[in-house]
Amino acid sequence: MSTPSVKSKAGAARGRQHFLSLLDKLHAARADYAAWEKSAATLRELAATRLGPLSEQFGVYTRQLIMVLDRSHSHRALSEAERKLVAESICMLADGVLRQDEDPEVKQLYNRYSGGDFDREMAQQEERIKKMIRDAHAGAPEPAGEAELARRKEVAALHGKLRAALRALPPSERVDLLLEQADVFYIDDYLEGLQLTEIELEQLSQPGVDYLSEQRLRICNAAIEDYLDDLEFDTVGIQFSLIMQLGLPGREPLTEEAGRHCLRQQQALIQNQLDNIACDVVDFLDINKLKVWLREKQEYKEKHVAFYQ
Repeated sequence: MSTPSVKSKAGAARGRQHFLSLLDKLHAARADYAAWEKSAATLRELAATRLGPLSEQFGVYTRQLIMVLDRSHSHRALSEAERKLVAESICMLADGVLRQDEDPEVKQLYNRYSGGDFDREMAQQEERIKKMIRDAHAGAPEPAGEAELARRKEVAALHGKLRAALRALPPSERVDLLLEQADVFYIDDYLEGLQLTEIELEQLSQPGVDYLSEQRLRICNAAIEDYLDDLEFDTVGIQFSLIMQLGLPGREPLTEEAGRHCLRQQQALIQNQLDNIACDVVDFLDINKLKVWLREKQEYKEKHVAFYQ
């Protein structure tokens, strides 16, 4: 049977091994986060330069098409059913324009053909979203006042301790980095980040693990694990924002190359849509061509309504 002393030494050895493993994971996680910050900037720049001008031109043609359809709406060659389809098309196109930019003339047409009020509808939609957010947080417990006050005092005290210790060290790039890191975590009221900074300061002053007690190892390991969880969450947050903002694929693991490929596909798709809508603007000046398109639109609607019934 192992004695308590042997068990303690074995526990300390495992703690030290785990500590070193966590430091390696921390280095890798920070590199991953930094890489995704760089990739995100690259992909957003690509989207702005490649897709932005095309989307802007698409908006110009969309507005022109709305005006063509508006002028055609009262044409005597159109039936009431066809006029209804024209009105639906104007509202659909106008909604897309108004969600991107303020346009009083387009808004007036939307309100006329929809029988509604775009501003009021958007306000109601925003209120529904706010209500969903409020409902989602309704069951979340409020932080205890005394506990929160104690935590903030701990944050302030640890920040002051770290700044004093770091300023006492000889100036270096690493010291400056830790000072900046401590200030950021203090501003963010991020206790776990300050605890990690304290560990990194200890490693800067006295590298290694042999001097760490088993209790200190447990504290350090728990702090690093908490920070790693938060850093992983932030990294996933960068990826999720790219998926939502740029329409990148969310099913497969996202990489920068996958993002570039998706943006190339979007560029080709928007260019194709641009070519089509440019033709529509010209073609729909001919009422006969517009009637053909309206007939195809009605057949498409009937086909899909039947499919879902």
